Amino acid sequence: MGIKNIESKSKTEKEALAAKDLPKQQAEKKNILDIIQGNKVWQVGITVFTIWALHSMSIVYSFHTNRQMFPTLERANPIGILIAALIAPCFEAYKRLFDYLFYGYFERILNPSKYSNDEEKERRTKKIVKYARGLIYYTTTSLFAFFAFRDQSFWPTWIGGSNTCPDIYTNAPDHFHIPYGNEFYLTQLGYHMWSFVEHFIRRKGEATYWEMNFHHALTVFLISYSFLLGE
Repeated sequence: MGIKNIESKSKTEKEALAAKDLPKQQAEKKNILDIIQGNKVWQVGITVFTIWALHSMSIVYSFHTNRQMFPTLERANPIGILIAALIAPCFEAYKRLFDYLFYGYFERILNPSKYSNDEEKERRTKKIVKYARGLIYYTTTSLFAFFAFRDQSFWPTWIGGSNTCPDIYTNAPDHFHIPYGNEFYLTQLGYHMWSFVEHFIRRKGEATYWEMNFHHALTVFLISYSFLLGE
């Protein structure tokens, strides 16, 4: 009799625990379903975008090959896209060097008592290293752009420039020469090419994988398109 009561009590406790965990399991299933559905939306978006981007680039190609359209207009050299692709691996070298030099430092300064296990601490360290690396890159390029372009007509006074953009579109589609403009464009393009490839290869399985693929692909397209149009 006592054994039956114990077994019955044990069964009841198990059922109670199962019932308690049910909402959590349902929430996890919903999150997984939301991620899958979200990924499909982004996959469809990338497919539509790719078709549109290829069509747009074909227009740019025509613009470069048909000299009857704006015959006197200076055109950007499409070889610049290849140069940007060659610059991209430099950012992989930058990432590896930065991680090698500073990963151990950031790992040491983190308080171990704030993390439940070594895996959680490792994830946090990697995130901090990534943010620090990005901060240095974006700060450097922003300062370069500020000092190199602040006297150009497209840089307004309200962000530290010396102009009010009065004639920025006066001679469109003709454009004026911008010192260091091509170098800046191609460096930015190379960086975002690397970001796209790095995310595509290394970030599989992340919740925002397809969303960020779309983001990086769109950025590469916009910079390439703008560069080829001489904008």
